[in-house]
Amino acid sequence: MLMRPYSIAVLPAILLATLPPGTTSSFFSSPNKLFDRLVNDEAPESERILRLQKVVLVYRRFGGYDLPWVEAHLEDPVTRLPTPDMVEFANDGVEDDMGYATLLWNVEGIPDSRYLVKVMSNCTALENSHSTHNYFSTDDVEVVLDKTPPALYGYPLIHLSGSVDSVKREEYRFIFTEPLYCEEPHVFQLAVTLSIGQNSRIFTHGSHGSGIKTICEGREIRYRFDTIELEEWYAAQTTSSESTNLVIDVNIVLGGVPDLALNRADDFTFSSSWAQHTESPTMSPSPRPTNSPFRSSASNDSSDPSRTGNGSSDPSPTEGQPVSVQCVATQFPERLHLGCDGVDNDCDGDIDECDEDQFPPEISFEDGLAVDASKDADGLVTINTPTFRSLIDAQSYLTSILVAEDDCMGDLQLSITPPNLGASCQSTIFEVTATGSNCPDQTVTRRYQMTVDTDEPVVMVEFNLGQGHVNDFSSVGDEGVYLGIFNVEATDLAGNAGSATAYVVIVPEAEDLSASRDSAGALDLNYFT
Repeated sequence: MLMRPYSIAVLPAILLATLPPGTTSSFFSSPNKLFDRLVNDEAPESERILRLQKVVLVYRRFGGYDLPWVEAHLEDPVTRLPTPDMVEFANDGVEDDMGYATLLWNVEGIPDSRYLVKVMSNCTALENSHSTHNYFSTDDVEVVLDKTPPALYGYPLIHLSGSVDSVKREEYRFIFTEPLYCEEPHVFQLAVTLSIGQNSRIFTHGSHGSGIKTICEGREIRYRFDTIELEEWYAAQTTSSESTNLVIDVNIVLGGVPDLALNRADDFTFSSSWAQHTESPTMSPSPRPTNSPFRSSASNDSSDPSRTGNGSSDPSPTEGQPVSVQCVATQFPERLHLGCDGVDNDCDGDIDECDEDQFPPEISFEDGLAVDASKDADGLVTINTPTFRSLIDAQSYLTSILVAEDDCMGDLQLSITPPNLGASCQSTIFEVTATGSNCPDQTVTRRYQMTVDTDEPVVMVEFNLGQGHVNDFSSVGDEGVYLGIFNVEATDLAGNAGSATAYVVIVPEAEDLSASRDSAGALDLNYFT
């Protein structure tokens, strides 16, 4: 990954291939600064070679094989060159005493992408010489240019709601726009502060933290509260508080989240209130308790349509009936069919039950994998390569490249069903199904067609010696009768091997082979052994 001006070091020994014959030995017996000796007139007259013009870094976008190589903008980090406007590796003063030439590649203005880079030397052309004698370049090196820090993808699913038992069961998560650097110990910081008046507790993660258990995978950071520590703090607050309704201030800070190139995301701060609702004889009963199978996302108690601007409650036509204080189906129609937003979308008194989630899971290839596949109009995905020699091998391959994702559910089961009739060579179709463990009715099935060849190849041998064949067989049995035995093997694309033995008998037309035939007149090969 390249994030900022990138240091490029070059050993001048790569230029030896461009030098005329008889000059390379001077490099090994001379001082280490090869560029200075060849270009800057420090070598003796007998060794001086002034063909080398410059040594530069060139690049082009990965996959753009029809694009020209672009000369990189190099910079001198210590301003040590007499001509700073013409910076390249063969400049006077670039090499150190060990013979390394180091410059910085300024990548400002170059779009983030994958690139191929190499170092190239240009020399004065020789008359009547091949073009390859006038330059030399190293092998291509693939680099990823990434100067953009990660950003949050959508709104984080971190809102605390419901009872303390539901909060203990929940898994909260941040989703980002690109893969993150998740090596442990984690280098990001996550802290959740819960406060009631002057009583507060900071829950942190990591080896020096306490109260939060964190997982960083791919583009996500997920966390849960330590159930014991959360329960102990909450119990202490309910014991000391005289109020029957607890409103807990929540402050969440996430900072220093890096991507794979170690670009850091902006710090994120989220503040909200976690309200503990209880029954009151002067108000409508609280909604019946629910066990949401999904993660809660951000919601705000101010969205409760039953509350006015001064915090009082208006008469409700359903007063005395179990109603949801978070029913927002009429106020926020864009939330319809979402089953993990922490609100009661269908106003049935249950928050985030399975029938609210109308978006099924998705099955896709793992991020970063290059799979040779195509999809037809009926949704059949054909994986063109590789070819497999058994259904088990093909099934294992599918398991390794497919992932199941859902906007709400995290615990998805992926099952792969092979064809009932076995392998059908290029038309072997597997069915892959993703199912949510909490909501088994939420499923999606995709079909994948692969090449599975379980049959050994059929080997056929045909001999046509022609008129000009010279006999190189050994004579066996009767003089003038020749026998050749050949073992032929073949392997198909799936790795199945087949073999056959070919017997060749050369017999002159006038030869009497009655002794070589059995009672049925068939040729008896034992005669020739």
